Amino acid sequence: MCSGNCGMYAIAFGKKAQEQGKSVMIVVISNVEDESELSEEPDIYHVAVEIDGQLYDGEGETSVQKMSNFFGGEIYGRSTVYASYLALDESTITLLRRETNWDTYWTEIYKNL
Repeated sequence: MCSGNCGMYAIAFGKKAQEQGKSVMIVVISNVEDESELSEEPDIYHVAVEIDGQLYDGEGETSVQKMSNFFGGEIYGRSTVYASYLALDESTITLLRRETNWDTYWTEIYKNL
């Protein structure tokens, strides 16, 4: 899911999992090492959701290493990228709305899960 909707997918899938009582974190692959810098116009390369310790993106199960290699190296040509683990809350939703190139809001994706 390289369309820019990866963050919206992660939110929708994470919301479904939260409803089922599962542990959810949003995982952001970016050029920012310190999570506090995510509010300062980061380059976000990909977003996934961790549910009960397993990582998923729009293609299915994945890993931080796989996402870092593919989205950081192969797609964006970065030798170093970082994974940030964020709570699925309003501040994370706002960050992903502001800093990713989405065209389908998470509530629309949620309806189809």
